[in-house]
Amino acid sequence: MKLPRAGGRYFVRLTCCLLVIATIPPLVLGAILFGNARQNMSRQMALFSQNYLGQTLNAMEVVFSQIEDSGRQTILDSSFKTFETFTDGKGMEELISSLEVGENLRGTARYLEAKARMLEQLRSFELTNAFIDSIYFCDSGKGLVYSSAGLQYGMADFFDKEWFG
Repeated sequence: MKLPRAGGRYFVRLTCCLLVIATIPPLVLGAILFGNARQNMSRQMALFSQNYLGQTLNAMEVVFSQIEDSGRQTILDSSFKTFETFTDGKGMEELISSLEVGENLRGTARYLEAKARMLEQLRSFELTNAFIDSIYFCDSGKGLVYSSAGLQYGMADFFDKEWFG
């Protein structure tokens, strides 16, 4: 037995309506859930970024605080003051550079000892923090700049004259 033509159209329409009714709610629900999930993820990422930034800021404050404390300890150490205020330090530097050390052996030894302690303090200050590459000590009375690497420069020969100001 054959179905009439009108009945065939009815089943096609019924099938199409059922398909539309069956697919629209999941699509709408999926779109709503996707929007909510995206919004929630955006909030969570913003919160994570803010927390991470705060932790980084705290870490940097700790590092700068350590550098500041090391600087204070270096300033309070008498090695720099003893070396800087050494009697006739400029003359000692000239004497050492001309290698006529024998005339004032005791004074030269005390001066070199003070200089060695000062350079040791520069080096130890550099080693206290991984963010510090080098330290320079400018002694304008003698016209010299000392580095934590143990080098010394005349003020005219120093490569970064902008720091003198």
